[in-house]
Amino acid sequence: MIRVSMTSLVLVLVCTSAGLVILLWLLGEWRRSRREARLRSRSRKCPLCFFEFLPAPAPPRAPCPRCGAPTE
Repeated sequence: MIRVSMTSLVLVLVCTSAGLVILLWLLGEWRRSRREARLRSRSRKCPLCFFEFLPAPAPPRAPCPRCGAPTE
């Protein structure tokens, strides 16, 4: 049988748990940055009032919902 001390087992458990938490945190940050980039690519900014909005997918030149100015 393999002899392992209790401190080694606790150390392995703590390091494994910390690694898992860090991995999940990095995965969450990566997903959040992708989601924000996707939203940023679809959003439009009005050249007059600088209002950012998500237009409906159909019109290529949606007017600004705040001031009504056409956007590109």
